[in-house]
Amino acid sequence: MHRNSPSTKLLLVAVFFGLPACIDNNSSDETDAGAGPSRGSGGSGGRRTDASVNGGSGGVRGAADANVAGGPAMPDASGSGSDASTSADSGATSALCQGGIGIPDDVHVAPSDVCVRAVATKQEKLRQIAFAQNGDLYGVTQEGIIRRYRDLNGNGSFESGPPETVDYATTGGNGNNVHIDDVGGYLYAGTPEGVSRWPLPAADDSPADGGAGEPVVVGQPSSGRHPYHTVHLYGGFLYVHSGSADNVDTAGSPNYETERALIKRFPIKSFSANTPFEWKNGELFAIGLRNAVGYTEQPATGDLIAVVNGTDELRYKAQDVHQTNPGEAVVRLSAGGKYGFPYCFSALQITGANGMLVPPGTQLHTEVQGFTNPHDDGWCQANSEVPESLLDPHSAPLDVVFLSDVTRALPDRWVGGAFVTLHGSWDKDPPSGEKVIWLPFAHANRATMPTVDSKGPHFDYEVVFGGKRDGAAIDGAWGWSAGGTGEDLVRPVGVAVSPKDGALYVSSDNAPITGAQTDSSIQGALYRISLRR
Repeated sequence: MHRNSPSTKLLLVAVFFGLPACIDNNSSDETDAGAGPSRGSGGSGGRRTDASVNGGSGGVRGAADANVAGGPAMPDASGSGSDASTSADSGATSALCQGGIGIPDDVHVAPSDVCVRAVATKQEKLRQIAFAQNGDLYGVTQEGIIRRYRDLNGNGSFESGPPETVDYATTGGNGNNVHIDDVGGYLYAGTPEGVSRWPLPAADDSPADGGAGEPVVVGQPSSGRHPYHTVHLYGGFLYVHSGSADNVDTAGSPNYETERALIKRFPIKSFSANTPFEWKNGELFAIGLRNAVGYTEQPATGDLIAVVNGTDELRYKAQDVHQTNPGEAVVRLSAGGKYGFPYCFSALQITGANGMLVPPGTQLHTEVQGFTNPHDDGWCQANSEVPESLLDPHSAPLDVVFLSDVTRALPDRWVGGAFVTLHGSWDKDPPSGEKVIWLPFAHANRATMPTVDSKGPHFDYEVVFGGKRDGAAIDGAWGWSAGGTGEDLVRPVGVAVSPKDGALYVSSDNAPITGAQTDSSIQGALYRISLRR
């Protein structure tokens, strides 16, 4: 449900991570990722929580029941459609596991009861994705091309070019996400100047042209490491993110900055055509967020989840701790909340003065070479909110979406939890990320903190899609090729659940990491994850 009160809470996956080396202008932090000393436990697969169906004015990011024309001959999300996908004990293979291109088993991992198919390749630097209620999938490239995907011939993939793959409009650059407002009939996306919107294309098979778009927010900065303007519409408010200009910023010191490293919101009912909102006049919703590049609404609570990229090259008490800190934080935001950046970080594996490990999530003062922090641990613990959970350091979560209801296409154990894309990073050795995980929210719709001991942190998530080498699951760089196509590297960015077939869709922007790229071209791809039977 949506809450209209100013006290609306946002659930935010705060992910702090930094500048990627030679990332082909892919906006520093998002190429960064770090893995803690251990992988996610994967032992929480049976957990689930009760949750209402996601949707409403925010567009379809979670699964919803919808009867949609013009799509593939595949099972309906609610199980009332084609018999092509049958129960696990029937022995039949799901139609969703037949369309597209199968990823070779020797290079990828996924739970044994699901399959992964590439449903579109050579998509360039494809960023976040979102479904409209009619089953159309939208994405945007880093260059700002807004792209519509529609499987008209029912073969389970998106054919290259019109009418199935249509470049609908352009933002003029700085592309990161699209938000579908089915109720209002608009598509919103970030631009170099702020946010614009376009009318949703007609529900026919002809190629669409969205035109130049209508400016909604202007005057928003887009310089530096974190230029993206992720936008969502929830409960009558347009929420817009602005990342920090650098790894750490001194703007506003000793106070929190009020123009960047935050989320602002604007009452959409106050918007007038030809009179866009000025960024400087937006309501400060949440501050101290280094790079909250992805966020979504939790259907069960009306709160939001966002992914925020954390500080690189971190030190603490003059010691280099960046290999194991900061934890990429899952934070439940409240209006007016303060979340630490640039002064504080979320400890994952820090040993205190007494020789004992500091509890994960403890807010401690940030040290980075060249940065003078005016605050100490005491200030941080009084002025920075503790996150709800943590993920691997520098794993760079870029997007998050809940599975809000049972579908025939995904395991029931995932209902109520959230899928998170971990893009991967340069600031960790050995690396982590470059995978998709499922994070349970099984404790009164809340996530829990990882535990930590002398062996390192232990995370309560399940790997949904990632790399494999020599028969074992890996974090870090991996790729694949089959049938004359492929993607190397696989760098997950966006995630969405289809209202039509109930499957999970993942975008990858193939962003390079220095020393890891094996193909100089930018391939990019879309993947579908679904039950095998």
